[in-house]
Amino acid sequence: MAPKRTNHPLEVIRLPETLISRVDVLRVVRELETAGDSAAQHAYSHTKSDAARFSAILEALVEENQLDLAKKEERDRLVTFLKDLKKEAPTIHMSFAAEPPSAFTVKLIRWLRSEIHPLMLLDIGLQPSIAAGCIIRTTSKYFDCSMRQHLLENKPKLLELLKAPTHA
Repeated sequence: MAPKRTNHPLEVIRLPETLISRVDVLRVVRELETAGDSAAQHAYSHTKSDAARFSAILEALVEENQLDLAKKEERDRLVTFLKDLKKEAPTIHMSFAAEPPSAFTVKLIRWLRSEIHPLMLLDIGLQPSIAAGCIIRTTSKYFDCSMRQHLLENKPKLLELLKAPTHA
């Protein structure tokens, strides 16, 4: 299945695999705003600033899109893009019994962005009561793929099997 593409203004910038959730988006926005404030302060005081060190997510975003964050216009454009992304990007929320490994999360976001939408965001939550599997929520759908739900759905069959005589 090919990615669904629209001519939406948000699709100008490619997201790195390390930028996964809306929380990541907010962190990068704060980081860019702080970098902008710092650059403005150094310009005002006419002092030379050391090269800013950015998070791995922001570095990947800059590299992926060949941006120059030394330019105020590029920083502002990226901040606007990220704020719009947080509000408008399709988002899936997945709950797991335990924190999934980061390699799994990266594979999952890679698949979601290639098969569903290139700007897909994934919010991950923890819900120990599901035992195993996951619960998936979108704005209009809910899928319970948990072991707990499977056992509840098959409770009569499970009770029948437990009450059946065992043959040795």
